[in-house]
Amino acid sequence: MGTPAPSPLDSAYYGAGSQSATHTMRESAEIAAYIQGLTIGQGRHAGQRFQLHGWQRRFLSGAFGQPDDAALSMGRGNGKSTFAAAIASACVDVDGPLVEPMAECLLVASSFRA
Repeated sequence: MGTPAPSPLDSAYYGAGSQSATHTMRESAEIAAYIQGLTIGQGRHAGQRFQLHGWQRRFLSGAFGQPDDAALSMGRGNGKSTFAAAIASACVDVDGPLVEPMAECLLVASSFRA
């Protein structure tokens, strides 16, 4: 049998071992620091500071080491929407670490029920 495919919980799944890992770690650390400075606006954690989970840190490390695209797929109730909103905020806030002139920030969500 071959090598098993990496799990979403493994850093290799997000490309953390890529050539740009040093650059990625610095940039993802800036993004993580920005996100942790945000306050959650609604829901059961409203009013609290955003706390990143390990999988969220690993996603940031891999997603911002890749050239253009990243995707995240998980079950309901794991904080994906809040996490995506925090990343979007880093893109559109004039003080955000991901802000770029004339850039677009696209978020897509879908729901399938059997």
